[in-house]
Amino acid sequence: MTKPKAVTEAMISMWKKQYGDVFCLTIQAEGDEKPELTGYFRKPSLEILSAASSASNPIQQGNILFENCWLGGDEAITTDDEARMGAIAQLANLFKPRIASLKKI
Repeated sequence: MTKPKAVTEAMISMWKKQYGDVFCLTIQAEGDEKPELTGYFRKPSLEILSAASSASNPIQQGNILFENCWLGGDEAITTDDEARMGAIAQLANLFKPRIASLKKI
């Protein structure tokens, strides 16, 4: 995996300070120019998840999630519908509620 030229270690460090965990997503590219696309995302907050869940269809939900979690990377991920859908499919896996238990006392 190669980092997009527009993304530097300093940017990644800044994102980590601002958002906590930063995730690197790679997507198989179409064509011979570049074998894979790389994008950087932050974990969605409850506020972002709430906004996404209020959308009327799954594509809108995914786009809200994508737009609010995208930090940077290969711009083709934002403009190529198939690459964007690949990213959206993975974003849903970033937020994992922790196991909790409840008992009457």
